[in-house]
Amino acid sequence: MRKVILVANRCTFLTVEENCDYIGVDKGALYCLKHSIPMRYAIGDFDSLDVEEYNALKETCEIIKLPCRKNETDGEYAIRYAHQLGYDEIDVYGVIGGRQDHFLVILRLMKFSDIQFRVIDEQNTIYCLNKGVYEIPKRSKYFSIFACEEVKISLSGVSYPLSNMIVKESDIYLVSNEIMDVATLETSGKICIIESKDA
Repeated sequence: MRKVILVANRCTFLTVEENCDYIGVDKGALYCLKHSIPMRYAIGDFDSLDVEEYNALKETCEIIKLPCRKNETDGEYAIRYAHQLGYDEIDVYGVIGGRQDHFLVILRLMKFSDIQFRVIDEQNTIYCLNKGVYEIPKRSKYFSIFACEEVKISLSGVSYPLSNMIVKESDIYLVSNEIMDVATLETSGKICIIESKDA
């Protein structure tokens, strides 16, 4: 199992783990540098860094410099690149908040691509699950489900269980559920999960 953590511009919180690689995404690479987190790569156009900061990055890891004018955001490129490198697990920090257009790009990549990754900050963990049966331990106070397509969902071990419920993409009522200890979830198609807690 190979894991990578992507650290993007708005990172203010990071769970530092052993036995995984780190990739700094644009200004997120400075966060890694300042917190002595060794990076395998730094990816971005780096248009917000001064010369001294950029030179410091070049001394610590391999730089993948992107053009300022491009079709992909730095975050999108980094996620796709990590996937191409063959990582089994991809966690992304520092993309929630700030420019919502860039955050929406990440969410749409999560929904419409086959790349499996999680987006994490102090309050939220966001990820997608494909068709299957899952056991999900209680990690946060709230557990919300959003369908990415029309699906049939069964859910137990929670405050509001479901049994073979048809859930449409437009449905928004499966929010703020709570896992008791371990939830058992069965879905017939792709769904988005948000595990969250109050600030």
